[in-house]
Amino acid sequence: MRSYPAAVQEVAPLAVVGGRLLTRLADVTDDLGALDGRGTWAVVLPFEGPPICARFSDVRPARPRPERPREWDICSGPPWHGPSPAEWTTSLDRGGFCAGVDAIRAG
Repeated sequence: MRSYPAAVQEVAPLAVVGGRLLTRLADVTDDLGALDGRGTWAVVLPFEGPPICARFSDVRPARPRPERPREWDICSGPPWHGPSPAEWTTSLDRGGFCAGVDAIRAG
């Protein structure tokens, strides 16, 4: 099992997917067959490594992020909107990406 810093461990697991807020983590597995069962799942498919399937017990509509939360007034602003998929390009092929990841991990 992966270990996380104490500050991260204090945050309750959640996912925001498709306008829904998923809470009350019930199960985590890398077995994609579990998706055929009951429940609401959030799935992460990493570039390399096993999938991460997280089943949540509570699902409700996610509230949109406010444009200017009062408590974050100095650093708030509208959400960042990156380039459209048609405008996005990369300078790395798979080998270059993997070499960069290896360099960071060796870091």
